[in-house]
Amino acid sequence: MKKKILIFTASRSEYGILRSIIFNLSKNKNIKLDIMASGSHLSSYFGNTISEIKKDGFKNIKKIKTLNKKTGNDSICETISTGIKKISQYLEKKKPNLILIVGDRHELFSICISGLFHNIPIAHIHGGENTNYVVDDYIRHSVTKMSTFHFASNKTYRKRIIQMGEIPKNVILSGSPSVDLIKKINFLNKKELELSLNVNLNKKIFIVTYQPVTLSKKKSIYEINNLLKSLSNFTNYNIIFTLPNHDKFSNLITNKIKSYCKKRSNFFYFNSLGHLNYLSLLKISELVIGNSSSGIIEAPYLNVPTVNIGKRQQGRLMGRSVLSCNSSKLSIISAIKKALILKKNRRIFSKKLYGDGNASKKISNFLVKVKLKKFKFGKKFNDIKFKL
Repeated sequence: MKKKILIFTASRSEYGILRSIIFNLSKNKNIKLDIMASGSHLSSYFGNTISEIKKDGFKNIKKIKTLNKKTGNDSICETISTGIKKISQYLEKKKPNLILIVGDRHELFSICISGLFHNIPIAHIHGGENTNYVVDDYIRHSVTKMSTFHFASNKTYRKRIIQMGEIPKNVILSGSPSVDLIKKINFLNKKELELSLNVNLNKKIFIVTYQPVTLSKKKSIYEINNLLKSLSNFTNYNIIFTLPNHDKFSNLITNKIKSYCKKRSNFFYFNSLGHLNYLSLLKISELVIGNSSSGIIEAPYLNVPTVNIGKRQQGRLMGRSVLSCNSSKLSIISAIKKALILKKNRRIFSKKLYGDGNASKKISNFLVKVKLKKFKFGKKFNDIKFKL
């Protein structure tokens, strides 16, 4: 009998991480693979990114519509509760043997709570990481406790998962699947990007990926205002924004970015670039600027420096090519100038923190081989001996 694996994705960033794993599992004759697409994948406002999944040739896609266009507290809670109801109905009918998820987005609560009460083991990628001062941290660690199997992107994160009471043999040091994509992708050149994006890339490029600080509306507005004002000083560069995901206060960030772009000929924004366009653009960029994990995990592997703004990523392991700064206008401008100089020093990219590009293979092999029967009804808490 084939092992039935359900892969859940609710955003473009999640799918980019999961993509190589899906390809691997889909080729295995002993695996029955289904994909559940939810969240911003099904929204025209966020670029209908389910089209990327379909374009890759995957057919067994279950659409779960949950998205509420508003981004306030009540709206996010409504999205989660709608997801629980619809996903639970699907799990009751299809009864997968395992659920695979990634990251720390709020939609994960819907699939995890549903899977938990249907006694379906969950495998989680990118657990054990810290991002202080944002709600992502609460979600990520909660998801770890609802999951049975864990794929850590770094040995420090593996230790942290074990510290949380997870059984060591079920915590695999895999690295990040994002790195696999970088190692294997056929990048577009500048001319191909210009045709794909309909943008004249006659100037050097900054990519900006800014997400709201989900625990503070005031801080989010302060940071995006200062970021936009800072970038206005760099008129000799094309400033290309990727709009934020569906999170608290993301509509405020999106509206400010769109408004700014309309007034400046060198400012551009995209609801979703897609993984091929994004990584190809990142590869030829001078810098990536903002507060996204992409600047910390992916950019160093493409030898692109990062200006990391504010506290959203505080706690995550960062290489020497990542320059962190506070969110004042002066600090942002100073960090950008330093990063442009830093780009010339190739040694800052020598140490890679998130694996060697074989994460997808390690994860896929584990999922194919693992015996699930004994894990169906709960797991044991692993106590660590320590002195008070």
